[in-house]
Amino acid sequence: MNGMRVWMVLLALVAVPLMAQQKGKKTEKNAAAPAAEAPRGDTSTFGGMVDFYKGQLLLSPDVYQNMKDLADKTQQEIDRDLEDLKRTLEILDAERPKDDPDMSLMKEMLQKRAKLSANLELLRFRFAFDCKAMLNPEQVQKWKEIRRRLEERNKAQREKAAEGASKEKAKS
Repeated sequence: MNGMRVWMVLLALVAVPLMAQQKGKKTEKNAAAPAAEAPRGDTSTFGGMVDFYKGQLLLSPDVYQNMKDLADKTQQEIDRDLEDLKRTLEILDAERPKDDPDMSLMKEMLQKRAKLSANLELLRFRFAFDCKAMLNPEQVQKWKEIRRRLEERNKAQREKAAEGASKEKAKS
């Protein structure tokens, strides 16, 4: 159950889907995609998003490389913060059931969790808007439509995950 809670928290904190599709593997989503819409590929990482943008926005080689470099840097920061968040949640999980939990440690870890969560969201937004700044006006319009669709999909995934967690909690 603790592993499920950690997963749900990580999923909720980062609007980027955390479960990567295997490249080339047919899924219901991309197998059923209309011929005019190419399969999305792995958009669960920033590098995957850049590859997706390359095809959808027809990025020049220079813009593509700049975005790829930004994606690599951002992904490293995200990975570092996710590991730190995981350790923080593990400490909280270990302290909660104690008869006499260390309240100062709990306070510190809760504050750290909030700071990490905010930073993860900020990194995601900064990446998106730094990418947008590299685009020409026509690409920006298409980028806005892509972002809108991705945000809708991510919101639906978060709601589905929260619904699943509620059902799991009701069972226990």
